[in-house]
Amino acid sequence: MNLVWIVITLILIGYVGERFVFSKERLPAFLRDTFLTGWEFILIGALIGPGGFEIISMERLEQLDPFIALGLGWAGLIFGSQMLREDLLKVDPAAIKLTVTQVLTTMVGIFAVYFILSAIFLPLSWGKITASALVVAGAGAISSPRAQHHVAAVPPLQEHAYPPPDDHRHA
Repeated sequence: MNLVWIVITLILIGYVGERFVFSKERLPAFLRDTFLTGWEFILIGALIGPGGFEIISMERLEQLDPFIALGLGWAGLIFGSQMLREDLLKVDPAAIKLTVTQVLTTMVGIFAVYFILSAIFLPLSWGKITASALVVAGAGAISSPRAQHHVAAVPPLQEHAYPPPDDHRHA
């Protein structure tokens, strides 16, 4: 497959995935929570990569390195440009400690799982396994506090489509 078509396909998959995740339609809790963590993109990557159906071969994956670096740099720029010192000083120090602990725990957990699974299933060198595990762990750590905030902030489903009738109507 031509490299340009691979990049276009990956962009379209990302766009459709983002639209599905942030749609206004109510999803079952399991699906909503799964989509908020970004696991669907990891699953798609595993399926189309060298360890799956090899739609993207190892050589093509190496050719995509500049796009991957550009995407990670762009994400860092977006997150970094939104961080203002004045806003950070308004946040309770306990909340900052909790967030840092959550990010580090998530990063270590994702790194360990990805590193072990990559070492078992992917024909990569230790350096590439370590680098890719760090990238995936970093991406997961960046999104984990926001995803968990979304999961916690979603209001519960109402039991009835219509409000219960008032008692004074039946009296």
